[in-house]
Order: sequence, then C-alpha cells, then structure tokens
Amino acid sequence: MSSIRDHLRGNVVGYVAVFIALGGTAFAANKIGSSEIKKNAVKSKQIANGKKGVKSTDVRNDSLKGKDIDESTLDEIAGPPTGLAGGDLSGSFPSPSIASGAVGPGAFGSIPAVKVGLKAADQSIPDSTDTAIEFNNEAFDTAEIHDVTTLNSRLTAPIDGV
Repeated sequence: MSSIRDHLRGNVVGYVAVFIALGGTAFAANKIGSSEIKKNAVKSKQIANGKKGVKSTDVRNDSLKGKDIDESTLDEIAGPPTGLAGGDLSGSFPSPSIASGAVGPGAFGSIPAVKVGLKAADQSIPDSTDTAIEFNNEAFDTAEIHDVTTLNSRLTAPIDGV
C-alpha cells in the first residue's frame, strides 16, 4: 500500500498535468466561436457533411454568387403569367392593357394649362422681320406659364421636358 502512495506522491504533478491537458482541449473544442476562426480557414471538406457539399444551413442567406450554385438544384422558374387580366387591366397576360376609364385626371396630378390672347389693340408686324407676338390678355394660367406684363410674348414650360 505504501508503494502506491509513494507512486502517487511522486507523480501527482504529472497526473494533474495530464488531466488538465485532456480536459483543456475538450473545453477549448466546445468554446471556439466563429469570431475566433480566421477567414477562409475552414474548407468544405472540414465541415461534418463536407463529402456531400456545403448545405444551405452552412452559409449565410444571399451570400453565394451564381458560380457557387449548381443550377440543376434550382426549382424551375415559372414563365410569364397567363390568363385574363383584372382590376385596372384588360385583356390577357402576358400583354394586358390599361382598362378603359381606369386612369382618370386624378392620376395625373396638376396638368399645366394656359389660355392667352390679344386685347382689342392691334400689333404691327412688319414684313420680312421676326416679330414676337405680345399676348397681353390671359383667360387662365394654372402654372405661371405666362406673364401678361413681363415678356408677355413668352410661354415658359413649368416642368422640364414639357
């Protein structure tokens, strides 16, 4: 019995070191997180299901590029829609039209409009000369297109491209 006790006393440091070493690696294997792994350090063959390829649960959504995807695994993409159109559309898909009466003036917002004219006074226009006609009368102007006093020969589009 004393030889076992002597053996343990003489080797206690060694046994403690073995237990720490074995327990330490098991502890470390369970505690390494993704932030502690260097980028590109883990390859497909090192993932548990590596022989079958990387599964969708192994990657972040929307992180794969076209060349990374086996197209044969994708579902068929449906063709263009078919059938009768409804709602504000008429006709059939894939080429419906806007239904009659579906778009009214309220859908356009404000449409610029102006009506200008001449007062009773005549304006002299000489031959062979470019002459601006002065519109000194205005029935309505919804978007400040015309000014009866300043540059009254000019109509200015209030919207680019109009």
